[in-house]
Amino acid sequence: GLSAFVYKKYFSPDDGSTVVQEEEQAPAAKGKPKGRRKRKGAKPKPKATAHAAKSTRAGKAPGQKRHPFQKSSLAGHTKDVIQAKFSPDGRSVATVSEDGSARVWATGGNHPWLRIYEPLDEPCAVAFSPDGKQLALAMKRSRKIAFYSMRWSKKKDASGEHYPRGEKEEGRDIETKHTDDIKSLLVASGGMSITCTDGNDTSIRGFGRDGKNIFERNNKQMGNIMLAMSDNSKLVAAAAKYGDVSSLSPPPPSPPPFLSLCALWRGEGVSGLPRTLFFPYNDLSTDQPKVLQLVVKGSSTPQVVMRLCGHERGTTCIAFGPGTKRTVTGSIDGVLRLFKTDVDYEGGGDAKLLYTKKSAFKSIRLLQICPVGDLMAASSGTHIHFYRVSTGELLYEINNAHKVDVASLEFSPDGNLLLSAGGPSVRIWSVDSILKSIKT
Repeated sequence: GLSAFVYKKYFSPDDGSTVVQEEEQAPAAKGKPKGRRKRKGAKPKPKATAHAAKSTRAGKAPGQKRHPFQKSSLAGHTKDVIQAKFSPDGRSVATVSEDGSARVWATGGNHPWLRIYEPLDEPCAVAFSPDGKQLALAMKRSRKIAFYSMRWSKKKDASGEHYPRGEKEEGRDIETKHTDDIKSLLVASGGMSITCTDGNDTSIRGFGRDGKNIFERNNKQMGNIMLAMSDNSKLVAAAAKYGDVSSLSPPPPSPPPFLSLCALWRGEGVSGLPRTLFFPYNDLSTDQPKVLQLVVKGSSTPQVVMRLCGHERGTTCIAFGPGTKRTVTGSIDGVLRLFKTDVDYEGGGDAKLLYTKKSAFKSIRLLQICPVGDLMAASSGTHIHFYRVSTGELLYEINNAHKVDVASLEFSPDGNLLLSAGGPSVRIWSVDSILKSIKT
């Protein structure tokens, strides 16, 4: 775990430069000075502190290197990156972009990459299988899932890093039959694929390796924002926008009230067949959000089992901690809530709320817990903030980490790197450097 921390703030103006308040100074101007020549031996005049350094890149002022904690970047996409994911071994990164392509990058060396292009279609979500041997891509137009077998080529780049390679698994495409674009995609142990959309299609669907539909559940949410899976592939969470209020009379004011919970379900990792599914619904008679349990194996009678409730506004993101001992949720009003989730919920145990904390953000979009230590990262807009998981204390800020809103955020499996995507750029940050900067 982490010991004591000292708060330090990095600030980047709108132009993307980085300034360490009261520490960083303006870089010396390049080239010869204009006008009258300086007398030989004259002392240079003192330079002003750079409180608004100009730059064309985020985290980089004229004459300076990039942000001190940015380790590298993955450049190649020509349009905004939608998602970026680490492989389970952390050796590669998969990205999908609005330019219609997917890429798999090596995290080492000069980041040699593989470009995947599906004719007449474009990927909108990506996921690795738990063993890292398969890459799954959700397609926007056909709304199918395509699979690729991944390997490393013998060919190396100039830095000595191998190129990633992949072959499409013909005949394994899964027709999801979603009526909206797939927003989130997971691949669990045993080959089960789980999908959801962010639109009027409010269903969450699971498919086996053979493409057959294992389960389909309409949780009556007007858009599932995201799916998250625990490190053991046995717990999956869904965060949604707001409840279905179409049956209310008279009609509710616009926008509809937000539903304040996340749902969990447990799956059999070996077979890939879900054993118990937990889904949320809104009890319109009491207006209290609940979680339903749907037992696929055996009885299908719904019953209340576990609640991750309490947000006054909609839940926008959820992240599992190592071993699923702790689970943190973020909401549209910028509130963090930490739950103890290693409970005997099958025996009637319920998640325990550990704290509610208002973040520095007005709204939290993305949330990730580092696999090691006591650190989590949250993003909103172009900014990335780091918090202590156990207390919700703000530890460090990287403001204007990207020129546009951060669309993807993920820690590497070993916890040494943080991956962020915003616009066409994908950046890799050194977590170790961040930890060193905030330790006393």
